[in-house]
Amino acid sequence: MDNNYLISVIVPIYNTEAYLERSLKSILNNTYKNIELICIDDKSTDGSLEILKKTASSDPRVKVIEKKQNSGLCVTRDLGIKLAAGDFILFIDSDDWIHKRCIELLLKAQSKYNSDITICRPFVTEGYIPDNDEDDELLVKKLSLNDMYNDNDAKRWRWGRLYRTILLKDKVFPQLRFSEDKGFNLAVVIQNRSASVAIIDNKLYYYFIRRNSIVRTADHEIIRFLGDWCIEQLEGVSDQQLRQIILIQAYNAYLSARFMSEVKKDSDTHKYEIIFHKLNEYMKTAQVDSKKRIMYTLMGNMPIIYRYYRILTDRTLIQFRKEQRRKG
Repeated sequence: MDNNYLISVIVPIYNTEAYLERSLKSILNNTYKNIELICIDDKSTDGSLEILKKTASSDPRVKVIEKKQNSGLCVTRDLGIKLAAGDFILFIDSDDWIHKRCIELLLKAQSKYNSDITICRPFVTEGYIPDNDEDDELLVKKLSLNDMYNDNDAKRWRWGRLYRTILLKDKVFPQLRFSEDKGFNLAVVIQNRSASVAIIDNKLYYYFIRRNSIVRTADHEIIRFLGDWCIEQLEGVSDQQLRQIILIQAYNAYLSARFMSEVKKDSDTHKYEIIFHKLNEYMKTAQVDSKKRIMYTLMGNMPIIYRYYRILTDRTLIQFRKEQRRKG
């Protein structure tokens, strides 16, 4: 295929030596070759940096940036954006890997709709690699803003999607320690209101579940920060549709935070009652659909309903449980 576009692949690394080589090989062995692989080591204390240097010595497309101090995932990714010289940016986590035609097929989908953001589905795994036929039909569709935020994969992750570089350059993104991808994508939409989106239903990104990852160990106060950030954004947004989306993201963040608070037996969970009361008032003024407003009011007032909602709607949890059953 035409290799005119340079793709900047950004991989932040912190202590993932056990998985890093698999991730790098999957990127460098992709069928689409016109890439720059920007690997940023966030002051790892294991052998990750040595693996990066060895890989860079054998492939000129690899650029290794060694940070002097650990500053976290958001800062590391932001540095990658500043350094990116490509037409599009693709984020990949250093313990994940991608299908050998991932970049090629993302570009093929992008060309169909000239989309600014092009997304593929993830396959959630603890290491199992599916029999995934790369010659399967490419299933692409265009998404509206509402479609994007009604799709768990589309609204959720930063990795596994092509962003047109101009959407991200010289922009300000929230510095979150949990759900940073949700905050990032919402910030992209807020700052690029007319950005077009397409999604591939094929699973081209392998999302590796680690038992000790930050996703599985976050404190409820860290999760709550996303909700606080969303509420702050409302002041600068007049578009009613976007305000509704921001409010629902805030509500979801606070619901998750309260859930974690209950799991850790925090005695101060009543503070969320005050937050949900304020959010319900915001939703009325933003004219959020009555069915959604009732649903979120119920989840805010009755935590057990939220737990069942997560179990039924979270694609990552559903797929992870399927793999667990497959493994017996």
